[in-house]
Amino acid sequence: DPDRLAAVILQALRDGLAREMIAPANRLTVIDKDPERCLSVLAVVQRDSGDLDAAEFTLNELLQKRPDSPSARVGLAMLADQRGDVERCETLLWEALQKDPNHADAVHGYLQVRHRKVGDEGHRAEIEKVVALPGTWRAQLWLARLNLLQDRVPEAEAIYRDVLDRAAAEPDVLVMISGDLARANQTGLIAELVA
Repeated sequence: DPDRLAAVILQALRDGLAREMIAPANRLTVIDKDPERCLSVLAVVQRDSGDLDAAEFTLNELLQKRPDSPSARVGLAMLADQRGDVERCETLLWEALQKDPNHADAVHGYLQVRHRKVGDEGHRAEIEKVVALPGTWRAQLWLARLNLLQDRVPEAEAIYRDVLDRAAAEPDVLVMISGDLARANQTGLIAELVA
């Protein structure tokens, strides 16, 4: 069952068992009909096991099979970042966002890399750059989070309402909104928007 095997591998990665997952990840590439998932998982296992060259080879194979893959670009970007090539990392993450402006790892990775570069004073502008991409809703959640941190609660609430109108069915939307509101001690909004 490729779905269950992928879930087990990803949980094992979170538990720090990357080396033990090399054989299962290779097995996943045999039984999974979704090259996007199985090659992405294999590349993460290889990367987290310390074999960056193998991970790069796997991600390039994914790009050959799926030239529009945002996941391959995100994976290659993370490798570039580990190797100290921040410019290539940014380029690949921006390309991934062009393919899918709501790809969770692309949004998070791009904003994280840019935040390191521009600091807190330029962070809002970087988020707004991603928010401006057509069809995006995930970056709006990051803008709402920043608004909460800056005590701009009405602006955050308006963003959350908009995202919930457009993407409430996405599995991580309610998790991010409720977590951010809880950290900001906005229990009333949790009850109104989430519950």
